[in-house]
Amino acid sequence: DPYYAAQWNLQPLGAGNLGSANVEPAWDLARGAGVRVAVLSTGVRVGGPDLEAARVLPGYDFVDDDAFPDDEHGEGTFLASVVAQTLSNGIGGAGVAPDALIMPVRVLDHHASGSDEMLVDGMSWARDNGADVILVDQSMSDPPTDYSADVCVYVHEIAKTVPIVAAAGDYEPNDTERATKYPAACDLGSSGFPARDDVIGVGSVDRDGFVSQFSAADPVVDITAPGGELLRDAEGFPAGLADHIVGETFDDFLSIQTWSTFGAVSTSYAAAHVAGVAALVRGVSRFVDVQGILLGTSRDLPDPLETDFGVPTTTTTTVPATTTTASGPSGPTGTTTTAVPTTTLPPAPLFDNRGVDAHLAVLLAFASAPNIGYRLVAGDGGIFSFGQSGYFGSMGGKRLNRPMVGIDRTPSDQGYWPVASDGGIFSFGDAKFYGSTGGMRLVRPIVGMAATPTGKGYWLVASDGGIFAFGDA
Repeated sequence: DPYYAAQWNLQPLGAGNLGSANVEPAWDLARGAGVRVAVLSTGVRVGGPDLEAARVLPGYDFVDDDAFPDDEHGEGTFLASVVAQTLSNGIGGAGVAPDALIMPVRVLDHHASGSDEMLVDGMSWARDNGADVILVDQSMSDPPTDYSADVCVYVHEIAKTVPIVAAAGDYEPNDTERATKYPAACDLGSSGFPARDDVIGVGSVDRDGFVSQFSAADPVVDITAPGGELLRDAEGFPAGLADHIVGETFDDFLSIQTWSTFGAVSTSYAAAHVAGVAALVRGVSRFVDVQGILLGTSRDLPDPLETDFGVPTTTTTTVPATTTTASGPSGPTGTTTTAVPTTTLPPAPLFDNRGVDAHLAVLLAFASAPNIGYRLVAGDGGIFSFGQSGYFGSMGGKRLNRPMVGIDRTPSDQGYWPVASDGGIFSFGDAKFYGSTGGMRLVRPIVGMAATPTGKGYWLVASDGGIFAFGDA
């Protein structure tokens, strides 16, 4: 990908690149194949060279109330490309989860404005139509409103079944507050909002891991990710981009559409990184705690201070003066006063800046993923594995004294014991042999078996209810 050299945000961690999401090492393990990421923004324009049309699923347009969520602004298409640009195709850049599927849900119009109702309807539609991850662009309700407690309760209900990743919000240089915007701020346990942390609120960092000066910065920010930084002039106003995020979008001019790859900065693009990493985790297993893995594997980055955003803060501690009496050969000579020390303390951090780490998240997903699946055993000893259950060998094609009647697995699921009707035991993988009734004369045939919880023994059961115990059974 010709622009990959500029994608510091995806490259491995190293000197001068501490703010990266460390995505490249994760691609050796997972790429988000088949995972559906709902992008709630201005829609997605299909047809770009670096986001394959085949990986853009049918969506919905809540602005025009139809099934054609075509992007008329460009923001949603850019977000989709940050999540899932095609990897190693010789075009543009790469996406965080290059094999993921994009589900476009248009909740913002051509001015990137929407309503609280459309946002909630969009999240509900995404959940009901099989989204595995929901990415929410910045809240740009028109007119701007604070979400009601009922809306936040509904957001939390959706987050119980689908991870919701939401941008914490961008601010202008003259904004004195850095409060997280909604719905990311629905985590705030005040003013009637639930005191839960189901929505993953994402702030932005630059290449060095420092919180971007435009980013929301308060304790409601759960995690940070690459979002870039703004260059500023002498007055502190934007004068260009630094550490920008590369993505693909379109431009309409005089009815002529052109596609281009360019750089931009925003907490929305930071949220797209976290949604992409969530897709990598989901691609490993749909039975893991996505939010717990993302937060549990995040890296410690420089904590933001109020002074980082142009708000001077000084804390002064004054020690009261003390008076002492000096003594000489002829008695007291007077009093002296000690100096009054003043200590200037740095401002307290606004929040604990923890950066997303795709590689660690994928490794933990593999380590914590349960084995979901099953095995069938045929009468001739053939073994059939389904789901995530592995195959370690069988008796298929071998001559057996009696047909197979049952099977059980080891605690690690890396082995199993099939059993024959005469109680003959066969061990595969990490299963060990502890004995059998093979060769014994049985009153009734064996019909099943079960391993002990330790995997160091097993029970055989006959059709008359007779039990045979081996190992620690």
